[in-house]
Parts: sequence; structure tokens; C-alpha cells
Amino acid sequence: MARIPTPAQRGQAVGSVQSQFTPTPFQNLNPDADVFGAGQARALASASKGLDAFATGVQKIAEDDDATALLETQNNSTVESARISALTADRRGKDAIGSAAAGLQMWNDHEKLQPQPGTLAGRQAQAASNLQFKQQLTRAFTAREQAEVETYKDTQITKSIGLQQQVVANSYNDPVAFVAAEKRAAAAAGNLADRQGMSPEAREVFVAETVSKGRTDAIRMAASKEDYTRAQTLLAEAAADGALTPADTLVAESLVRDASVLGEGQAAADKIFNTPGLSDQQREEAARQIPDPKTREKALSLVTARIGRNEVYRKRSEQASFDRVAAGLRDGTIEKPTAADLEGLDARKRKYIDDLRIEKEKDRVDPDRLRQPATNNDLFDEYLTARGNDPAYLTNITFSELQIKYELGTTKEVWDTISGSWSRENEAVGKAAQVAKAAVSKKALEQATVTTDLGNLTATFTAVTKNKVDKNNGVAFLAWQNEFNRRVAEEAAVTGKPVPPQRRAAIINNMAANKITYDVTLSDNVAVVLTPENIAQMADDLADHDEIKRDQEPLFVAAYPTLLSAIGAQRVPVTRERLASTFRQMQSVASTLPEVQRAEFMAGYAGITRALIKLSAPLTPDNYRTRFEQAVAKRAAARQGK
Repeated sequence: MARIPTPAQRGQAVGSVQSQFTPTPFQNLNPDADVFGAGQARALASASKGLDAFATGVQKIAEDDDATALLETQNNSTVESARISALTADRRGKDAIGSAAAGLQMWNDHEKLQPQPGTLAGRQAQAASNLQFKQQLTRAFTAREQAEVETYKDTQITKSIGLQQQVVANSYNDPVAFVAAEKRAAAAAGNLADRQGMSPEAREVFVAETVSKGRTDAIRMAASKEDYTRAQTLLAEAAADGALTPADTLVAESLVRDASVLGEGQAAADKIFNTPGLSDQQREEAARQIPDPKTREKALSLVTARIGRNEVYRKRSEQASFDRVAAGLRDGTIEKPTAADLEGLDARKRKYIDDLRIEKEKDRVDPDRLRQPATNNDLFDEYLTARGNDPAYLTNITFSELQIKYELGTTKEVWDTISGSWSRENEAVGKAAQVAKAAVSKKALEQATVTTDLGNLTATFTAVTKNKVDKNNGVAFLAWQNEFNRRVAEEAAVTGKPVPPQRRAAIINNMAANKITYDVTLSDNVAVVLTPENIAQMADDLADHDEIKRDQEPLFVAAYPTLLSAIGAQRVPVTRERLASTFRQMQSVASTLPEVQRAEFMAGYAGITRALIKLSAPLTPDNYRTRFEQAVAKRAAARQGK
């Protein structure tokens, strides 16, 4: 006769499912046959053997159905209990409060959804199984919640101790608040010790350490606030009360000792600075005469630091006065600086202000006059030399220094160039650049842009062609300059805004990568950006000199972009000769390939070049052919794989 299965023991298989949750055995249910109606069946058998056989069959079916159903219910309950346990386990600390009740409610909801067995014995067995699950879940949930709540309480008490110790430190100069906070900290420490089951001795030590830390922090706070007298008083009181541990005593004594040195050094430094008539050098010397070494060291460092700060403040004040007066002279709000305006300015700045005043007076008399200083050429040459020797020259000089050095000794046009260049190169300096910006005209910035572009174009042209920009190659350079202007204008039209300096420099670099050194006249090397007409002319020239075959001219023209890209990948100058030699190598390798592959090879020549460079392989004909054949074989294998 079939039996209703009992809930599984730990590690015991139930059907194909093994219990993962229950830590203790379930109640073993072994009802005998009478529970399932066997007694009634035997009574009926005495009346009718036919009815007995029928009843036995019905009974057997009912028992089998309930046995299977209970097994399925137990499996589902095992899975559900694990899920509920995981959910409640996620609730930590304060959030764990109420987690046991929530978990049991989820289990009750699960029970309500269980299908009911058809027999009394089945229902009894299912009820017993559910009870076992619920009892174990209740124990687990309750224990977990209690542990988390206790941990949460301990955490809060520990936090309270720290907060009260902080109040003790902050109340170093408020005895009433100091004592009250210390008592609260000690009480919280005692509470925590009791909760954690400390022995009386351990509890006493823990409370004492709590008080000691608060006192030490108070001494540290007093010292940091430069209240040296209070720090000494707190140490004496703590010593009298026996409130400090031996370790904290050493820390506190060190704090007070250092504070005393700092206080004495501070007092000595104040006395030195309060002595009238001393120069900065004399102040430093006075600090060096202090007898006590530690006090002397501290006083000297304070004196030196104060001298440094004063110098910074003085320079800031001087610069502010200089900028204000110079701006006033330029916009007309100041016609003649007063003694107060000039106070604190050094001789160079005073001279500049006076020279600027004279210039503005001349401008008022003759607004259209041209300033032609005698030193103009010399100063501009000096400027160009300085920039040539030091690329960071303009970022290492202040705008006021630039003004003093160059503005009034050059023409307005030259000054526009210099000041505009300074403004461009110091865009990220911050306030200094903002102050200077007001003194730099729009014309100056435009002129600086032109000058910078011209310098970059000239430098790059010269580097590539090995020729200076002069009357011998002026036409070629002009063509290249026009190409640059065209590209800038085209980009500005697309973006709808001016092209910034960094991008303008990038355009020049890109031009350099796409231009060649090409002998147009067979006498002068010039850098040009080739037009389709130029490329065709080059092909014709190459054929004239037997560098390529005459019938290959159209092929050369068609292959020109690939040739340019392949040479550019090598990071070497693009020359007429290198274009010809690259074309010949391309043709040489292509001629060894099947005719159907030649066009493909020539189209991919630049890509093969880059691949060989990446592999650090020599750019030989054999390597080009090998790399191409490998690519062809790989594509064929891929097609066959499909």
C-alpha cells in the first residue's frame, strides 16, 4: 500500500528534490492502513467481495494521488522558504525590525495558495509538514532579527560615544558643557560594556579610555585654536583627575609642549613685527637671535612666512593700482595720475604710466597721428628673438611686463601683433588674461591671428622644402598660403563660427601631410597641394624623364591618392621622386599577380603598407605580395566556411 511521504530529513532525497533548508528532522508520520480507511474496507468485505475489491482500488488511487501531491507541495515549500529567507536576510540593522513578522506573513500567504489533499490523512500530513516549515522559519527569522537589532543598538551607542567625545573637544573652553558631555560619553560607554557582557574590570577600563580620549581631543582642539593657556590648564586638570591613560598622557603632553613652543614663537614674531623701523632683513636677523632653539626655529619660520605674505599682498596691490591707472589713461577717465595713484609702483611702472600719459596727451591733440618710436625695429627684433629662443616666452611674462617692455617703444601695429599673440597664448591663464583682454583690441587679436598663421605656414614650408620664403619661391608659397585660407574659410562656413587657433594649426599640419615637394620648373623645389591638373602634369613629366612608362600616365593619375596615402603612412616627406618609385614598386608587384587580382592589389596598396608598418616588416616587394596573398586566401577560406 502506498504511503504519504513524510517531510525530508536534511540531506535526504524526496523524490528527485533534496531539502536545502530544514536544520532538524521533521516529525515522522507513519499512519497505518486504518487511517486511510482500511478498517472500513474490511467490514465491507464481509458483506461483498465485489465491493471489497472496488473499495481497495479506490483507496489505492486516493493514497497514490495524495502521496504525489504532498511531495510536490513539500518541494515547492522548500523553494519558497529559501526565497523568503533570502528576502528577510537582506534587511540589516534598523531595517531588520519587523522582518520576522514580514517573513512569516509571506509564508502564511504561501500556505493559502497550496492545493488541498483529497484524503484526511493527506491533509493531516500536509498540515504537519507546513507546521515544521513554519516553526523552523519562525526560529530563524526571530534569531536573525534579534541579532540585527542588537547590532544596530550597539552601533548607535558607539556613535553616541563618538559624538559626545566630539562635544567634549569642542567645549574645551566651556566647563559646563564640557562636564555634561563627558558624563554622557561615560554613561554610553558603560551601557555598551554591559550589553556586550564585559566583566566589571573590563567595563571600568573601557569607560576610562572613553573619558581619556575626550580629554585628549579637548587639549588638541585648544592647541589648534592657539589657546595655549587653556591647553595647559586642561592637561593639569586631567592629570589631577587621573583622567588620562598612560598612552594619552604622552600624546597630551606632546600637544601642550608643541603648543607652548608655537605660542612663544608666535609671541616673539609679533614682537619683532611690532618693532618700528625694521627692514625685512632686520626682522629675520632678530628672530635668529632668540636663545631657545625651538622657539627660535618657530619664530623664524613665522617671520619668514609673514614677510612672504606681505610681499604677495604688496605685489597684488601694486598690480591692481597699475592696471587701474593704465586703464584710466586709455579710456580717458584719468588725465593726470595723482601721487596716490602712483603710490607703491616701482620705477618701471611709474615710467610706463608717465610715458602713457604723454602719449594720450599727444593723441588728444592729434587723434590721427602715427606713433613711430625710434626703438621700434630694435624692440621688435628683440621680441622675435626672445620668442624664437623660448617657445613659452609669452606664457612666462605678465601682461603688465609686456606693456612696459614693448607697448610704447613700438608702433601701434607692432604692439597689436605682440599683445594679440600674448592674449591668444594665455587664454587659459584666468583672471590675468581677463584683465589684459580689456587692453587688447579686436584689431590686435586679428593681427595676432594673421601673424601666427604666417609664422606657422612659413616654418612648415621651410621645413619641407628646405628653402626660405623669399622672392625666389614667393609664388609657390603664396599658392600654398591661398590654399590654407581656402580651407579655413571653408571650415568656418560649415561650422558657422571662427576657426580657433588650435584648429588653424591643425589645418597647416594636414596640408603638410597632403602636399609634395614637386619640381615644377625643374629648377626650384616648391611645396604645393596638387590639383588634378598638377597630377596630370606630374605624370607627363615623369614619363618625359622615363621614370614611368608613357602608357602608364592614366594609371598613375588614378593611383595618386593611394600613393599619397601609402607614403604618408611611412611618415616621410612626400616627394616627386618618392611618388614615382612607389608607383614603380606597386606596378612591379602587380605584374606578378593574376590579372584579375591586379586592380584589387593596387587599390589596397596603402592598407598593406600600414599593415606591414604595424608588423615592423620591411616594405619589400616580396612582403607586399605575401601580405596580399594571405588576405586573398583568408577571404577564400571564409567564403568556403559559409
